[in-house]
Amino acid sequence: MKNTVACVFELLLTAAVLYGTTACVASPTPSKTVPQGVIVVPGIEEDPSKGESIYTNPKASPSAESTKGEASESTPSSPEPAPPEKTIPQTERELMMAVESCKLPRDSYFERGEATIVASQLSDGYAILIRKLVFGRGDDQITCYVADVFMEDIKDLIGCVFTDEEGKIAEGSPQQVTEQLNALFVVNTDFMKGRSWGLYVRGGQVFRQKKTKGIDVCCIKTDGTMQILDGDTLDPDALMAQGDVWHVLTFGPSLLNEDGTPRDKNSDFRINDNYQGWNDDKTYYGFLSPNPRTAMGQARDGHYIFAVVDGRDEGYSKGMTFPQLSHLMYEEGCEVAYNLDGGGSVFMYYDGKAVNSNTGGRNPSDYFVILKKEG
Repeated sequence: MKNTVACVFELLLTAAVLYGTTACVASPTPSKTVPQGVIVVPGIEEDPSKGESIYTNPKASPSAESTKGEASESTPSSPEPAPPEKTIPQTERELMMAVESCKLPRDSYFERGEATIVASQLSDGYAILIRKLVFGRGDDQITCYVADVFMEDIKDLIGCVFTDEEGKIAEGSPQQVTEQLNALFVVNTDFMKGRSWGLYVRGGQVFRQKKTKGIDVCCIKTDGTMQILDGDTLDPDALMAQGDVWHVLTFGPSLLNEDGTPRDKNSDFRINDNYQGWNDDKTYYGFLSPNPRTAMGQARDGHYIFAVVDGRDEGYSKGMTFPQLSHLMYEEGCEVAYNLDGGGSVFMYYDGKAVNSNTGGRNPSDYFVILKKEG
């Protein structure tokens, strides 16, 4: 665990007074394509459009090979110790103090600019604080939005996927997600429709299981643990047979070193030929150039950090390189952090409105969602 540093609570408290807790959001960018997909939400027993969040505890079915010779009755085992109770902030003051307690504001990698509160939410089982951060100025200005999410149960972070009538992965807009699922918070994930390889799991359900060689894979367990796996040595069958996998993301790369420190050079990141032209620093959409980005990280048990970075908009936000994104997630307090699909897929929605200013016009196929709860 990183050492906590002096928090800047007073600054955030001032911002809260000035800006309140009402979302200061951008207007949604008109979609260039008409989404045709139907939303699939694994792990939910009830109709998510009603705002209910009752989850199953999915376990992978054992393979025929693994069940050979097994007795018909299971052997009794000692009960596992209960996991430590996660502390969810109960007041605005507690929320802001919890967010700032893990930040590393000293000796920043960035030219510090303004920080304002966009929205906050205290609910039964989770708390959310969204901030707008602006670094630099002029042509070098970067604008990003960071959402700190505290959750008692990771199953409140649901994964939805769009499919067509044949069950194939399709496109769908964040507006659809917001309206059909009564979603409070929506963020894009790894755009599984955009590639034909990789392991993709949502709510314990496998959507695609193909090679992951040469890339970092992110696994989120049902106990809330977020971990980076080596795609070269990953055994998907063995992983799913454990029965405790909630989500698996295949995009990457991992943004931090194993000891949680940031990475400073492009060569420090695992970027392979699966991404073809994205490795070319001469392409505007490449990984090696400043671009819109989405990332997810875990600061500590029950505290997750989502960042979306706007880009390709000179004077407002040029985007980030991988080293910059790595340092952002590190300074925000992440101990594990993973890059998700960027470019035109970068979306964050809160309470029915776009938070960031996406100019790509792409409709991704998959999102992470937190549903509204009554009260």
